[in-house]
Amino acid sequence: MNGKNHERLSLTILLPTVYILGSSGAPLKLSFLFVILWLIGTFLITPDLDTYSRSRKRLGVIGWIMDMLFRHRGTLHSPVLWGVLGVIGYFGIGWYTSGLVIPQFLHIVTDWVS
Repeated sequence: MNGKNHERLSLTILLPTVYILGSSGAPLKLSFLFVILWLIGTFLITPDLDTYSRSRKRLGVIGWIMDMLFRHRGTLHSPVLWGVLGVIGYFGIGWYTSGLVIPQFLHIVTDWVS
């Protein structure tokens, strides 16, 4: 799957997620932070930072460094990495940090099936 399709899928999944957050009575500030982190996870911090991708180009020098440090479909495509970061974020900071991690899992799963 290409980067544009990953982004479209992530934004499509975000819409019902926002509805669920709103109907569950989640605090507005934390829900807003969740959405911002989801957008960052969709457009900036992605498993494809290890290629010459749109997200890598958007990050400039930081993206270039990530590309040099990691091989494609290596560490950044590891569900273990994102799972550990998700657990640390969830328990160490708060539930809203999962907004950064969920798009990574969507990306990895769609890479596996496509």
